[in-house]
Amino acid sequence: MRKKFLPVIVLFSLLLSCTKAIEEKSCLLNSATIAGAYKFTAIVYKKDSSTPAIDQFAILPSCEKDDILTINADNTYAYTDAGATCTPAGDESGTWILSGSRFTLGGDIYTVSYFDCGTITGSYAGSTEGELTTITLVRK
Repeated sequence: MRKKFLPVIVLFSLLLSCTKAIEEKSCLLNSATIAGAYKFTAIVYKKDSSTPAIDQFAILPSCEKDDILTINADNTYAYTDAGATCTPAGDESGTWILSGSRFTLGGDIYTVSYFDCGTITGSYAGSTEGELTTITLVRK
């Protein structure tokens, strides 16, 4: 009877250890792992530390909510007015630089606070004290 349960116990143990290894897998933020196509899922704006956050993504026109940001491995990017097209289209391209957690995209400098190879969250400071915009992008 013990011999019948031993393979089941071993298999169960292997499955648990594999699941744990998958969960513990980390994704380092670097030029290779950040490259890909992303869709904006959140844009939150705070005028300063004492004002409430404003969900700017919710008030965007629908033709902007489906746009795609493609970050290429050669340090170029393309912002494409995908899906429903705005008039005029908001296509744009340029260069990007990643230095540690600082991500410069088309002149805006973001501090990346979260990256798991599928989602990026970053913030950039505005021109006034405490002004902060936080964006979240999800890989397509």
